[in-house]
Amino acid sequence: MNFPTEQSIQSLIRALEQTDPALDNRIVRRKSLESLGRLQASQALPFIRPCLAEKDKFTVENAVWAIGEIGTQDARAARGKSTAFAGHPSCKTYRVIIQTLANASTSTGPSRSIRPLY
Repeated sequence: MNFPTEQSIQSLIRALEQTDPALDNRIVRRKSLESLGRLQASQALPFIRPCLAEKDKFTVENAVWAIGEIGTQDARAARGKSTAFAGHPSCKTYRVIIQTLANASTSTGPSRSIRPLY
């Protein structure tokens, strides 16, 4: 990503706020999450966290990945990553979440963030 300006970050955040369930909008939101993660836009974390509760599993995966790329010491983000398991039984989603938690630089650490699946 070559344009980490405040204007580009705000445009990506505005794209996240568009919750129309149409496929093209879901794709735009996923790519916005990916771009915010690549930019390590910490100011976007409050807008990324709600994406963890989306019904679209790919949006959840991108949100988890973005939080992991941004990195955070905020325990709320770590708890949000662990609750992203709910309702998303995809093995790929689990893998993305587990890898992100394993690499996360959070104060709670991955061992406290992941609860047993049974």
